Amino acid sequence: MKQKLLGMMLLSVFSLFPIQKAQATGPSDLEPRGIFTVVIDPGHGGIDSGAVNEWLGIFEKDLNLEVARAAHARLLELGVHAVMTREGDDYMEIVERTDLAKSIHADLLVSIHHDTDQDWGDGAHLIHSIHEGPSLNLAEEIGAAIVSQTGQELRSFSPYWFQSGMFEGEKDDYYGILRRSTMPAVIVEAAYLNAHNIQAVDTPEKRALMGRAIADGIYAAIRRDFTGIVTYKGIETHYDPKTNTRLVEVEAVMGN
Repeated sequence: MKQKLLGMMLLSVFSLFPIQKAQATGPSDLEPRGIFTVVIDPGHGGIDSGAVNEWLGIFEKDLNLEVARAAHARLLELGVHAVMTREGDDYMEIVERTDLAKSIHADLLVSIHHDTDQDWGDGAHLIHSIHEGPSLNLAEEIGAAIVSQTGQELRSFSPYWFQSGMFEGEKDDYYGILRRSTMPAVIVEAAYLNAHNIQAVDTPEKRALMGRAIADGIYAAIRRDFTGIVTYKGIETHYDPKTNTRLVEVEAVMGN
């Protein structure tokens, strides 16, 4: 009996996503889990349209959501627990998006966007944290998947970049989604909305392909980097090197 009880206690310490089938989740399913969790953030929404291609009548917020849905679905296919910050045409503040990711103890945050309709834009680009490390690696894996799977090229100048600013007296990420996140995060600008580059996402089929590519890049980054101890913004997180899943402290499990 004691051996059986001990075995049950040990099993409760770990929560491994290959064992638990991933379920479609969104803001209504926010129970913290020990499994590896990715938050997919469709940028803009509601009264915030983002960039606009007036000639085609395309709003960035709609493209972001459609590509994000495809990325979310693909992650579920791969067995990765994924949550979207918005599932419809809803307005959300940046802090709401990052607070959601924090509240469910997310391991990665990927914010999906499309850039301006100015003529000089010529490809996808990805913005990573000034803290680099797993954030930069995540950006590179997503960028590589976009190029190999969609035909979309990376921007000819600075395809991977960051921007810093001074906040509360300290140098930090300029973009709020990166600055406020405690987990590795990137912003994906999948395409420009000008007449030429929008061709990378101008049909439902292409948008689905873009979303799958982003998800495959995320999955490659998980398998590549999230083993053992991962340090980001001074926080150490421990992962099972065989399954890439987060190890849950005994105290946290006992408190559930």
